[in-house]
Amino acid sequence: MLPAIIFPGLTLNAISCFVFTSRELKNFSSSIYIFALLVSDTGVLIGFVFFTYVFSFLSVWYVVCITVENFITVCHPSQFMIMCTKRRAVLVVTCILMISLALYIVTAVAAEVTPSFLTGDVGKCGLRNELLPVMHVMTYIDSVLTLLVPLIAISVMLITIILSIIHKSKWKKRLSSLPMLDACELRPINDSRQGFVRTSAQIRVAKMLLALSVSYVVMNAPSHVTRLYYLIRPRTPGASEVTHSEGLIQLVLQYVSYAHHASKFWIFVIISRNFRKTLKQSVGDFSKCRCS
Repeated sequence: MLPAIIFPGLTLNAISCFVFTSRELKNFSSSIYIFALLVSDTGVLIGFVFFTYVFSFLSVWYVVCITVENFITVCHPSQFMIMCTKRRAVLVVTCILMISLALYIVTAVAAEVTPSFLTGDVGKCGLRNELLPVMHVMTYIDSVLTLLVPLIAISVMLITIILSIIHKSKWKKRLSSLPMLDACELRPINDSRQGFVRTSAQIRVAKMLLALSVSYVVMNAPSHVTRLYYLIRPRTPGASEVTHSEGLIQLVLQYVSYAHHASKFWIFVIISRNFRKTLKQSVGDFSKCRCS
């Protein structure tokens, strides 16, 4: 199943990266977070020990950044022009990258290739014995930083965003039910609407960011919860960490998580009109170049 998930995912992630660097979309600060997220997802799909740790950390925290930007857009629109800028987005993306590299450098040092006891010439990937305690601690740190904290943060912000959207929808209905007033009387109503009426472009971006955050929770939460449960539950000495059935369940949920890293292209196609428009233009330009 993994090749069927990974290879199409790599191709679609590359196409999505190309679209979000186009002239029409690159001016949004959210496009920087999305581009960084797509690169991280690609790194997760490619694999390797050190890169898996790094890109998994980056992927989940870029989703947190995307959720924060959407939280500001919906719940604190007056701060949007101040907080959601391209310069700030580049700074945040770079800082998270540096933190990830510094945090997981130990995983690159701890891994080693040792000769197999059976053949003697075929290497086997493993961990250095002297660093096993450090890696044991890193397992818990990684679980907290990439599973527990981001999942709680994203869930809380999503609930707040949804409640804010519901509240503002009710307020818009109340305003629309008021009788027609003259220009002087209408001005305060228009002023009150400015707190939640966004431009159509910002609204479309907010919908796409919301879809990314929701898809992360839906497709990754089951795998994260079961992994945390297996990690912290009490075990009898000498017993295996998971049973065969539990391992199979975790494997299936892990495939669902991999599918999330590979399927964002379809989220963009379904939700984002700007993405569809830019994609069509790119395909058209490519076809013209091939014909000429």
